[in-house]
Amino acid sequence: ATALVAVAARSVVDPSGWLAPGLGLIALVFTLSAMLRWQGVRGWPVLAAQLLVVSGYVVVVFADGFVRLDELAGLWRDGYRQLRTTVAPVPSGPSTDLVMGVCVGVAAIVVDAAVFLLGRAAIAGLPLLAVFSVAAAAKPGVTWYEYAGCASAYLALLGMERQERVTRWGRLLTRAETGPGSSG
Repeated sequence: ATALVAVAARSVVDPSGWLAPGLGLIALVFTLSAMLRWQGVRGWPVLAAQLLVVSGYVVVVFADGFVRLDELAGLWRDGYRQLRTTVAPVPSGPSTDLVMGVCVGVAAIVVDAAVFLLGRAAIAGLPLLAVFSVAAAAKPGVTWYEYAGCASAYLALLGMERQERVTRWGRLLTRAETGPGSSG
């Protein structure tokens, strides 16, 4: 769902130089989360690891390697100012690509935290809606098939959560417990 919303947001900056690294960032966030959960790590340590890895990825990929913190902050301010004051589609550049990449990465972390940390897939719709709203407001906007894809992905996310809750409902019965009055 996050990747489809990011693809829909490609009309905000033209050309979309941030999109491929942004999709890589989304894949990195969810892959890291899955690997940590597979190893038995749950909760806040997953969130901390995601923030650490995303920070490193952003510096290396979007800020062209290791830069000083004040240079990164200046690049962020320039990109934010350009996105805020320029009518979409905003010309692509290192600063706008940085802001778009960070926004997509943060959205991926918030979606992952809503689904796996909080166990509430419905809440994951809020960061998705935020990114999608920016894309919808940009010119030329979002096409109907981008909207349908994003909505379908979100509904699939809700459906998977519902299916998981249904399968966890109640306790499992063993074969010995299935008969009336059976003692084993």
